[in-house]
Amino acid sequence: MMRKTFLISLFFSLLIVLSGCGLASSGAAAASSTPTIVPLPAEAIETPTELPLTSPTPLPATSTPAPSSPTPTATAITPTLVAVQSAGVAVAEITSAVPSPLTGTWAFNFGVMTLTQQRMRVEGTYQWYGGVDTGKIEGVVVSGLNQFQGVWISDRNPSSQSLLRWQLGEDYNSFSGLSTGGSKSEQWCGVRSGQPLPAGCGFSGVWQLRFGNPPGVTGQATLIQTGQTVQGTYVDSQGHTGEIVAAEVSASSITEVKLTGTWRNDQGEQATFEWRLDLTTGRTFQGRRDPGNSEWCGWREAASEPEPCGW
Repeated sequence: MMRKTFLISLFFSLLIVLSGCGLASSGAAAASSTPTIVPLPAEAIETPTELPLTSPTPLPATSTPAPSSPTPTATAITPTLVAVQSAGVAVAEITSAVPSPLTGTWAFNFGVMTLTQQRMRVEGTYQWYGGVDTGKIEGVVVSGLNQFQGVWISDRNPSSQSLLRWQLGEDYNSFSGLSTGGSKSEQWCGVRSGQPLPAGCGFSGVWQLRFGNPPGVTGQATLIQTGQTVQGTYVDSQGHTGEIVAAEVSASSITEVKLTGTWRNDQGEQATFEWRLDLTTGRTFQGRRDPGNSEWCGWREAASEPEPCGW
C-alpha cells in the first residue's frame, strides 16, 4: 500500500517537472522570435515624384428632350353656300378661301376689261374698242359649273343692264359666252391680254368668202385676232392668194363689230375694206372692198352665207 502511494506521488512530481521545462522553452522561443528593426541607408530612400494635376474630364452633356407638341390634326372645312344677289342674278357663292383666277386684264372680242376677284365675287370695268362705250362688270364665279354669272352696266345708260354668262376655260385663261338683254344675245368671249383669240371667237378662225368682183368668185380666209388687231391670209377660187394687213376692230354697238383695214393680193393689187361682224351669232360678216366698193362677205363653216353679202 505504501509502495503504491509512493509511485503515484513520483508520477505527479515528474509531470510537474516536465511541465516547467516546457514553459521555459516556450518563453525562450517567444523571446527569440521578436523582430529587430534595421534602419535603411539614406541613399536607398527615394523622394516621391510629384504627379501633375490634371483637370477632370467633363462628363458628356446630355440634352433634355424638348416636350413634344401634339401633332396637328387636319380638319376638313366644308364650304358654306351663301345665296348672293348680284344685280338681279341669284347664284350660290362658296365662302371658303379659293384662288382668284379671274383677276387681271382681259381682251374680249370687241374690247378690253380689267377684273378683280375676291373669293367668288368679281368686279371690274370694260371698254369697247374705239372707246364708244365703257362700263362696269359685276358677278360671281359658280365653281360647281365653272362659270361666271353677272351683269355689265354701261356708263352711257346705267339704268340698262344686260346679263353675262361665261363658260371658263379649264386653265382660267379663256372664256366663251353670251351677253343677254331682252330677247337678244350677243357673243362675248375672250382671253388674257396679249393672247390671240381662239378660233370661233371674234374674227379668229376659218371663214368662207364670196367676192362681188369678179362675180361668182369664192374663197377661204384664215384669220387671227389679237387684241384689236386682225391679220390673216386668203385664197380665192381662181387660185390667187392675198392677205389682210393693218386691220383694226372697233365697236359702235353691242350687236355689231367693224373690221377696217387693207387687203393685198399676189397680183400686186391693194385696197381698203370693211367687214361688219354680226355679234348675235358671231358666225357671219357683211362687207365691201375697194376698188369699186364691191361686196365681200364671209361665214363660218356650217353657217349660212349672209344675205345680203354687202349693204
